[in-house]
Amino acid sequence: MNPQAPIIPPESSEVFPVPSTPLDVQSTIQSGQSPQSPQKVKDNHWISILAMAIFVVLSLGVVAFLYYQNQALKSMLASLQTPIAVASPTPTRDPGLAPEPVPLSVVTANWKTYTNKEMGIEFRYPSDYSITNESIRPYLNRNIGWGYNNTSVQDCKGGCPAIDTTEKTILGGKPATKIMGYLGGDGGNIPQKYITYEVFNGIKYFDISIQTLPFVLTGDEASKYKDLSVVQEITPENQTTFNQILSTFKFTGATPTPVSSTTPMYAKEGESCGALAGAAGNARCAPGLTCQHQDPNNYNIGTCAK
Repeated sequence: MNPQAPIIPPESSEVFPVPSTPLDVQSTIQSGQSPQSPQKVKDNHWISILAMAIFVVLSLGVVAFLYYQNQALKSMLASLQTPIAVASPTPTRDPGLAPEPVPLSVVTANWKTYTNKEMGIEFRYPSDYSITNESIRPYLNRNIGWGYNNTSVQDCKGGCPAIDTTEKTILGGKPATKIMGYLGGDGGNIPQKYITYEVFNGIKYFDISIQTLPFVLTGDEASKYKDLSVVQEITPENQTTFNQILSTFKFTGATPTPVSSTTPMYAKEGESCGALAGAAGNARCAPGLTCQHQDPNNYNIGTCAK
């Protein structure tokens, strides 16, 4: 071997890596960029976290807003579905209907009181009604009468009022019979309806009755009813008043003193007489008076005169 010859290393297939850092740094420097420091990377990490936090907060805000809007919409829909209370107008009564009934205590507040100690009865009646013929058989308003009889109206024989219906009821706290029918036109009497309440007191029969026309008619009144084929009806107003009177009726004694009803019924001067004068029977003139007939051909009606 020549000591002066250069030493040439033997060829080898192994390749040793060359550090790249200087080249990367050089390339970075050549491109004008500075290498990132650890502090820079740390700042970028916190920015990302902050951005994500802001996104989450905004998302929660949107969700909360949508939830609030949803609840408001539900409340609005519920208020629309709830019926609105509307004040009902004051009902007005149909003028075609019957008026509402007035309490009996109000109706009878200013009525008069009738008392008959001999008959043992008492009742109230309208203040504008008058009582006549009290010494014979009392009459109220000329078409309501009362008294005692030896026999029942239902046992009447010959020329008696016709009976349509009967029913059991109460009068003055005692068992009574309500009798409804009509008075015929026999003998020239004016056909008309009647209603009778009858009570048996163990001795005689007490009755109180109403009929369509006055028991004693004047000549002018009787002349209005020439057609004897028509049965005169009791007006609803008179029936109502009669029922109100009966509702105040009282028997003032356990056994009232019976009063005979067989006393003849006399017509006073100027009143009608004859068969047509009263539906209860032939009206006779009081003693000292005569029945003078205006029509010589009609002896069914006349006027009592001296």
